[in-house]
Amino acid sequence: MIIPFREIHTPIMLIAVIIGYQISSYFIWQYFNNKSKSIGLNKLLLAFGIFIGISVTSLISRISIVFYMEDLSLSDLTANLAGFVILLSIIAFLIVMCFKMFSEISNIALTHVIVFILLIVSILLSLMALNSPITVYLLFLNLFGFSYMFFIQTRLLKLTTGDVKKRFKKILGGELIFGIGLLFGGGEINQYNLPFDNIYSIVLIIATVIGLMFISLGIYRFPAFLEFGWRENLLKLFIIDQNRLKGLYVHDFNDNAQDVETGEMTISKEDREYLFSKGIIGVEEVINNIITSKKKRLEKIEHGNLLILLNYGDPPFSFITYALLVKKTMKSLEFILKVMKDQFQGFYKDLLLNLKNFEGNEEKLFSSFDLIISNLTR
Repeated sequence: MIIPFREIHTPIMLIAVIIGYQISSYFIWQYFNNKSKSIGLNKLLLAFGIFIGISVTSLISRISIVFYMEDLSLSDLTANLAGFVILLSIIAFLIVMCFKMFSEISNIALTHVIVFILLIVSILLSLMALNSPITVYLLFLNLFGFSYMFFIQTRLLKLTTGDVKKRFKKILGGELIFGIGLLFGGGEINQYNLPFDNIYSIVLIIATVIGLMFISLGIYRFPAFLEFGWRENLLKLFIIDQNRLKGLYVHDFNDNAQDVETGEMTISKEDREYLFSKGIIGVEEVINNIITSKKKRLEKIEHGNLLILLNYGDPPFSFITYALLVKKTMKSLEFILKVMKDQFQGFYKDLLLNLKNFEGNEEKLFSSFDLIISNLTR
């Protein structure tokens, strides 16, 4: 079935395929790049990558046959295949949403049921024979699956804040435009002999490209998807000079935080002194006396209900200890502590190498780190 204006239509489709594969590759690369860090919702990047990669593949079948073959049966076959490919991309995304880590945004049991329904109905449709005009049924099935997938993502949007929220809005907006162009831009249009259907078809494929471009704007330098509630578990950050057994920087993430041990008052000055004199520096001093090689260093300290995550400076800043007081351990908090360490070392590297020259002025020197902390945790 040859479509008029194919010299316009087909190049736009090719652009959509190229952009789509680039976005998919970037999402999947980000997933594997952060996989070893076990960062919170990292699998969400994998879900997006698989969805975009598989769904844009449906455009290839439309390009290869629908717009160059006059045989109606081949056109029906390709349109059906394109619909099944889109459905496969939606099912793949929802399967990832069945992981327990997404229980706050996805009803796991309901998601399992919807995946099962989509699979069963798609199998029944395939038994009707691919060369039958079943694209309308596939359209309704894909609309149902895409709507539920989009609903899950809107719930995720409500739980995000700061820069992540702004970028995720662009991704969702782009995905909605992309989805409309993808779902309604197939061979089922021509079955209704709509007025200006050729223009309609071109508008939809342009919408697909525009949607992908919005998604690409949203994912550029996209921050890591951390676990739900990680900010609420932050209490205090301590940065300590182990050589001089002296604190360099302290940041309280919640001035109104309840005391972890009593639950009745803010973290007291005594707690702070304990952390510096016994809770961290004292423990490290004992360890350094026992393990002279320093090859083994503590990663966390538990004292009653207090939990302190530890990280250590990279050479030549290995004398700096970073201690994060938290309510409970989370992989995301370990990751954010490392990011704080990297930012502190990078921003103050010249000062850290000459600390002896600034004895007694540490509080003033490092007070500007508050702004960096605020940007990291917003």
